[in-house]
Amino acid sequence: MRLIAVLLVIIILALAAWGIYQLTIGQARRHRLTQHREATWRFRHYTRDGDTVVAVSKVAPESEEVLEEQVVKRFASTDPDWEDLFLAARLEAEQRAFHLNADGNLP
Repeated sequence: MRLIAVLLVIIILALAAWGIYQLTIGQARRHRLTQHREATWRFRHYTRDGDTVVAVSKVAPESEEVLEEQVVKRFASTDPDWEDLFLAARLEAEQRAFHLNADGNLP
């Protein structure tokens, strides 16, 4: 009889531990997946190590956190053709963001 009681307690504790895990870790995982699903691709640019970087970034809607990034073009910020390079890279990045967002809405 004691053996059955001990086994029952172990099973109850295991179920309680699994439930707590699902409430904490599982909920955080679901939130991350939802955030990733609702994120959109956007054009962005920044300077790093003296270079201008033009990229397409997948950005979470609530936190504006960058989840993924694809660098479209990287060139020297001092390049004499900077404006032409930037405008061409921006156009490519905006087109890529458009297509990535459209692909994400497919069934």
